Amino acid sequence: SQNKPTSFLIIELCLNTVETTIGNIKYTLNFQPSLEQLTETLNEVSKIQLTESIQNFGRLCDLFSYYPFQRESYHIVIDNYPVKQKLQNKIALGISNAISEIEKYVDNNWFHFRQLWEVDKESFIAVYESEHTDLQGLEADIARYTEVANNINSQEAIVNLNMIQIDCSSFKVSLVQICHEWQQSLIQIVLVRLEKDLQMISTLIKGNTEKINILPKMYDEIPNYQQFIDELKTDALEIESKLPLINEEVALLFRYEIEINPKLLEQHRSLSHIWNNYKMFLDESIASFKRIKEAFKIQLHKEQEKHLNEIFELQKSFKITGPHQADIPVSVALNQCEEIEEYITNMENDEKRLKIAYRIFNLDMNFSKELPNLKKDIEILKSIWLIAKEYEEMLNKWKTTKFDQINMIELNDFAQNQYKKLLKMSREYKEKNWNILDNLRNRIDTFRRILPLIESLHNPHLRSRHWEQIKYETEKYFDYKSNQFTLEEILSLHFEDNIQLITEISENASKEYSIERMLEKIVQIWNEMTFETTMHKANVFKIKAPDEIIQYVEEHTAQISTIKGARYVKPFQREIDYWEKSIAQISELCDGLFNVQRQWLYMEGIFTSDDVQRQLSHETNEFKHVNVIWQDEIVDKIRENPNSLFVATKLNLFDKIQNLLKYLENIQKKMEDYLETKRSIFPRFYFISNEELVEILSLSRQPELIQIHLKKLFDNIKSLRLLIKKNILANGILSNEDEQINLISILSLEGNVENWLKELEIKMQITVKEYLKNSLIALKVQLKKRDKWIKDWPSQC
Repeated sequence: SQNKPTSFLIIELCLNTVETTIGNIKYTLNFQPSLEQLTETLNEVSKIQLTESIQNFGRLCDLFSYYPFQRESYHIVIDNYPVKQKLQNKIALGISNAISEIEKYVDNNWFHFRQLWEVDKESFIAVYESEHTDLQGLEADIARYTEVANNINSQEAIVNLNMIQIDCSSFKVSLVQICHEWQQSLIQIVLVRLEKDLQMISTLIKGNTEKINILPKMYDEIPNYQQFIDELKTDALEIESKLPLINEEVALLFRYEIEINPKLLEQHRSLSHIWNNYKMFLDESIASFKRIKEAFKIQLHKEQEKHLNEIFELQKSFKITGPHQADIPVSVALNQCEEIEEYITNMENDEKRLKIAYRIFNLDMNFSKELPNLKKDIEILKSIWLIAKEYEEMLNKWKTTKFDQINMIELNDFAQNQYKKLLKMSREYKEKNWNILDNLRNRIDTFRRILPLIESLHNPHLRSRHWEQIKYETEKYFDYKSNQFTLEEILSLHFEDNIQLITEISENASKEYSIERMLEKIVQIWNEMTFETTMHKANVFKIKAPDEIIQYVEEHTAQISTIKGARYVKPFQREIDYWEKSIAQISELCDGLFNVQRQWLYMEGIFTSDDVQRQLSHETNEFKHVNVIWQDEIVDKIRENPNSLFVATKLNLFDKIQNLLKYLENIQKKMEDYLETKRSIFPRFYFISNEELVEILSLSRQPELIQIHLKKLFDNIKSLRLLIKKNILANGILSNEDEQINLISILSLEGNVENWLKELEIKMQITVKEYLKNSLIALKVQLKKRDKWIKDWPSQC
């Protein structure tokens, strides 16, 4: 059909409210029922109710027949009928088109009003207030919501779309109500502004009226009061420009018939009158302030004149009665300086106050140049008196301190430094003519000039003999060891009359001290210097080489020789003579001891041999006597007290040492005769020294130890091949190249060593001769095998 279908379904468009978690109201656009519910209901009608409504209808043939035909029910046939499926699809399409039409209708007719329900009103109003929109803008926004409400009312309340009718009545009412709420919120902004403006003007007038009555009483209050007046003028202009705006705010509220608080209305009505009175009061206060400023200017000039007069009087008084005379006590002078400094400080503070006041009135002030000069003078003068105070305190401390405890470096540094300061001040402030400066400089200079004398007397190298010499030469009597011997006593003795004499004695003491230190070092060294002994063999000791003792003997001998030639040696002559003699004794003792020990060690190894003891029985007894004296009377005594000085000067060993040397020389002569007899038996002993021969003789019972000497006695015999049975035998000889030759017969190594060495020489010659003979015979047989022949026979053959 070409006609529009009749609407048989009604839905309602409505605006629901939802409260957010923070308490604000949020609006949502909805249909009642919803479009989803509507779609579901219509589809159910087409799918289910179309067949279910005829489910109970039976076939007539089945009702009137005795035997049923067993045909399908009508609702099953209809449900499976293709036309029915097409009808369902057509209904679903119609529903979908209807829903689209509804959504299109909402978008075209209502969606442009969405800001009314989507925007958060509270947040928007808060931002709107912070932007301080002017009154015209506010009024335009209020009027705009009236226009929006009219547009909403002009929309149709009932709309038919195909088979569905949409009821928008409640939705329109909700939107108009929201427009009204937006208007009220904007009008409330105007009302709040009006209250704030009226309250601000009222508070400002009241507060400024109270403050403006407090007129300045001091110079430093004028800038603040002037700044306050300037601010009031600026505020008055701003408020003046704000009054028309307040009137417009009231008029706007009246136009929208807003109820205003009566008290607020009364404030607005009386505003003009109150404001005019305030302006008159402000003008009168400004005029009063100008009169006060003029009075302050007159007072300021008077104070400036008074200030300059006080400076002039202070300067005049300082020149006449200031603390610059030397006869004033130090404490009094310093008190005067501090009083003048305090007075100057007060005047400087007054001048600063006057400077500030002049700047306030933009005036030029005539400053006094005398006050800074006077302040500088008093600072310099005070520093001079402080030097005087320090000098007196230090001098009093030094005068009462025991003289030998005075710190001369501190004393000298103080005097020199303070004199330099005062000398510089004297040149810079010569025109001041301050008596204290010249007087103090002269006093310290006088003290500084006697410092060399004090340093000479304070010389730590002065000994009793020097003090006695000073007392004798100067004819002044004092006790330099007493606690009362102080700087004060020295100054009272007037040693400056004898400065040349005392300086010479002090210099001599320093030079004598160097000799004294050398002697002390010599004493210290020889008090600690000792002979060292070491064990030679069981219960037998020997003296170690005294290299350090000999070194110090040579060094100290040279030093004593130098000291004896010095000019200042007289006080130490006896001590020097003692040490010269003692060191010579130590030197002689060392020579004697080690001559004896060297020969004793040499012979001690010889006389341990049985052969020597047998051949030299008399000399052996003599050596035993020497050994007893050496060990018991010399070495043991040295071990009891090894101090070298004590041994040389207290033990009286020189005669014993000389006797021992005579004994040893006699023994050695006889021993050399004995060794000559051995060489006559075996001449190859001439190839070795006496010491080596003595060692060989001493080892006659140990042939294996004698072998190390064989290559010195024979050209190429390194060792013997030994056979140790009941007796020690040798059956071969070895060369340096470890080549072996068997002896022609076995050699016995028993008896005197020179005898079996002589026999070895003979057997060696016979053996080599025999080997040579046999090798020549073998060569004739092995002419074609020379390589083998060379290897088979010793190289000496």
